[in-house]
Amino acid sequence: MVVETVLDMQACQRALEHAIVVGIDAEWPPYMTSSGSPRASVVQLACLSVPEGSQELHKKTFVIDIDTVGDKECIRNAFKSLLKNSLCLKIGHSLDTDIKAVSLALDCVGTPALGAVEVTQLYTRLWHMGAPGLHGTFKMKGLSAMLMDVLGVSLDKTLQCSAWEKKPLSSEQVLYAANDAACLLDLFIVAFCMYQSLLEDQGEQKIRDLMERVARPCKEGGMYCLTRQPQVLEFDGSDTLRTALSEFGQDWSWSNGTSRRISKKSGFWNASSAKGKQHQKKKKTCRTKVLHKILPQFIPWRDSPDPNVRGQGPRFICDVMLLGLARQLRLWGIDAEAAPTLSKWERYLTQRRIVEQAEAENRVILTKDTIFYARRVSDQLYFVINETKKAQAEEIITIQKVQKNSRQVMMCPLLSWREFQSFGSAQKTPNTFIGMEANTQMQ
Repeated sequence: MVVETVLDMQACQRALEHAIVVGIDAEWPPYMTSSGSPRASVVQLACLSVPEGSQELHKKTFVIDIDTVGDKECIRNAFKSLLKNSLCLKIGHSLDTDIKAVSLALDCVGTPALGAVEVTQLYTRLWHMGAPGLHGTFKMKGLSAMLMDVLGVSLDKTLQCSAWEKKPLSSEQVLYAANDAACLLDLFIVAFCMYQSLLEDQGEQKIRDLMERVARPCKEGGMYCLTRQPQVLEFDGSDTLRTALSEFGQDWSWSNGTSRRISKKSGFWNASSAKGKQHQKKKKTCRTKVLHKILPQFIPWRDSPDPNVRGQGPRFICDVMLLGLARQLRLWGIDAEAAPTLSKWERYLTQRRIVEQAEAENRVILTKDTIFYARRVSDQLYFVINETKKAQAEEIITIQKVQKNSRQVMMCPLLSWREFQSFGSAQKTPNTFIGMEANTQMQ
C-alpha cells in the first residue's frame, strides 16, 4: 500500500499498533546532503501480525512517501511510537542507518529504539549457535546475498540508486521499495523457527524444509516477489511468539548520531554454544598473522560448478587501500576492478558494495584492511601480505596461480576494466611495472 495522504497514514498507524514485528527500510536520493548524512525520501514499514487464536501470520507493507503525505507531524508521531513500542520487534538491514535517515527527514533524531535487531547480527548469532544451513557469518553481507543464502532467492536491486526525490513514484519504485521491507519479515520467520528448532533439537532436515516452505510463495523466476498470502506456521499462539521476540530485541540509544545497542542479559544473545566459544577464542588471533595466509575458501573460476563462470577466468576487486595494485593487474591484462573512494564515514558502505559486487560478478576480493578481513564477511576474501605494489602484484600472480594476459593488456591503467573493454583490447604489452621509467615503453 502506498501512503500518500493523511488518511492512508492513519490506516498505517492502526496496522503498526497491532503488529508484533515491523521490517524497516528507507530510500533516499543517490547523492549526499550538505550535512553529509542521508535524508530519507521514502520509508517502508512491513507489518507482521497474528490474529488472536490464529496460527496465520499476516503481512502488510506500507510505502510512505514522506514528501507527498504533507503532514509530517502525523508520520513523525507514528514513527516515534513504533520505535518506543518495546512489544513490537523492529528488524532491518543496516537498521541504524535507515532509522537515522528517517529521523533526519522527520526531525526526530535521538528517539531511542526499544526492541530492535539488525538482521545480519541475528543470523550471525544463529550461525554461532550451530544452526544448520548457514555458512559463515552474515556481517557486512548485502540483503540480496542474505536472501540467496537463506531462502535461495535473489532481490532485484536495480532501482536502489534511482531518483527517489522525484514525485510521483513509479510503480516499479513502489514494488522495489515494498520488496525491500517485506523480505525482512520472511528472514525473521525463518530465524524465529530456526531458533525454536534449535532449542527443541528438531534436526537439520526440518529446518531446511522450513526454509523451502517460507521461500516457495515468494519465488518468481528465482527473484523475490511480494506475496499477500498469509503463512501458516506451527506455534502456540502469539504469546509464544512474543516471548521469543523479547529475547531477540535489543534496546538502542543514540549519542552524537551513533547507535549504542544494549543486549538482553539472558536468552538468545547470551545462549551458550560450542561454536560461539570457539569463535571467541579465534577472535583474538584473526587480525593478520594467522588467517591472512589462507587462500579464499571459494575461488569462482576454479570452484564454481557453472562452466560459464569457470570460463571467465581470474577476476578481482580491490579495496580502497589497493588502488595501485588494481592498476598494475590491469596493465598485465588481468580483470581487476577498484572500489570507489569515499569519505571515512562511508567506508562501511564501500565494504558492503565490494562484497555484493564480488559475489554478483564472481570476483575474489583483495584487501589490506585487517578489520575488514578479520570479519570474514565473504568466502571470496584474500588478505594481501606484501606492502609494495610490485611485491603485491607478484604475490597475486604466484599465490593465486594467475597468468599474465598479453592479449588484453591495458594501455591506460586509470580506466576501469569495463571502460577498457568498451574500447577493445590493446595490442602491445608493457615490459614491467608503472614507475620503472626505463621499462615502461611499449615493445
